[in-house]
Amino acid sequence: MKRLVLLLCALLSASGPRLAAQEDEEAERFFALPLVRDTRELAAVADEHLRAERFAEAIASLQRILEDHAHEVLPAPKNEPGQSATYQGAAEWAIARLLALPDVARAEYHARYEPRAAEALLGARLAPSRANLVAITRRW
Repeated sequence: MKRLVLLLCALLSASGPRLAAQEDEEAERFFALPLVRDTRELAAVADEHLRAERFAEAIASLQRILEDHAHEVLPAPKNEPGQSATYQGAAEWAIARLLALPDVARAEYHARYEPRAAEALLGARLAPSRANLVAITRRW
């Protein structure tokens, strides 16, 4: 019985550092939304261009968000009291702004980015996978 107790103590003391390290890893893990200052500033610049009807500059900023910051989120807009705030994805925000462009600006977007989108679609068709094809719709 004494040997069993000693064996159990030895096992527990040997696994103690591993358990402590595992607890430290779990304590260090946390969830954070990928709010990036560059994305917020780029969105603000795009909004400013849209309000001033500088569509060429707005299109460039919106496309940059889609290409470089698609997996980030933007801060929640100020809501009325009692409403909950939700964070919007940067890509969804940019796509909504592109879809709301007037016809002249849409034609400019098409002229500027259609060749690159067509090339990307051709590449996705050559290596067909669902992920490649979906990426085309999210980026262009």
